[in-house]
Amino acid sequence: MVGAALSALLTAAAVAVVARRVGRAPEIESYWPLAVAAGASLLSWWLQGLIAAVLALPQLGKLQVLDMTRVYLAGAFVGGISPVRGGEIPVEVLLLRRLGLPVAVGSIVVVTRGMLNVSVVVVSAAAVLVFFPELARVGSWQLLAGALAVGALWALLALLARRLGLRRRGQEERPRGRWRSLVSGFLDEMREAFALFFQPGRRRLLACAAGLTLAYWAFRLSFGPLALMTAGYGGDWVPVVVAQLLLVTFVLPLAPTPGGAGAAELGFAALMSAHASHATVLSGVIVYVGLSHYLPTVAGALVAGRQLVRRGSGP
Repeated sequence: MVGAALSALLTAAAVAVVARRVGRAPEIESYWPLAVAAGASLLSWWLQGLIAAVLALPQLGKLQVLDMTRVYLAGAFVGGISPVRGGEIPVEVLLLRRLGLPVAVGSIVVVTRGMLNVSVVVVSAAAVLVFFPELARVGSWQLLAGALAVGALWALLALLARRLGLRRRGQEERPRGRWRSLVSGFLDEMREAFALFFQPGRRRLLACAAGLTLAYWAFRLSFGPLALMTAGYGGDWVPVVVAQLLLVTFVLPLAPTPGGAGAAELGFAALMSAHASHATVLSGVIVYVGLSHYLPTVAGALVAGRQLVRRGSGP
């Protein structure tokens, strides 16, 4: 719970900094955008569960969307309070194992979903800034370089999967010691699971997961404009979308705080200060961080607690 307390403290400090500059308390002028944003948040959780369910479909034999959504929320809770990046991965892999996925396959599902999220964010940010370079201080060439790097990484992974598949067919089993056998067996399972995602029959599932990831980010990036609309913002959505893309691409991955607490509030306020009044930004920041961080963290805490208590004696 130290991470949760630190996260709340950093958020309060960041909001206090913005409020002191504004000189007034935050206030809500319209509630319907808040209701729409809450619905979009719930749908975004379901989409993340659906993405994992699609990726795990060949192993599980059916779409377990609700179970996968619970896994995602439990991971969101751990990621929201953990000061270590990627702390949610072991929890998600453990819960996927309880659903019937081997550890190696579960790891590949979680990592692949994460790579799809990163790919969509970087490529989308690069594409937007090509057409609207004046909306951000970060040069579009930097994001283009990032997009090219993401594309090269996917190509490299596909080539590696192909080579591993060919090598596996020509391998012969050799005697191994106990620990070496365990480690080598796990690595072999990881390689086989990874190679499966790039087989011709399963590329459609990967393409489907990529399309669902695009849909997820379409809903996820609506949080910012809707949050500002609760405070009376009536301007263009494009600067707000670009601000969020820059936030999740450059600011939050580098923030050494649980869930990016503090950095998310100050970063969003700084990026939006040129496009909205300080009072609007202050109220919008509180709603935005509540939707993007605290709401899934609280919901994830309820899910994670129930999962650990109900299945604590499981494998």
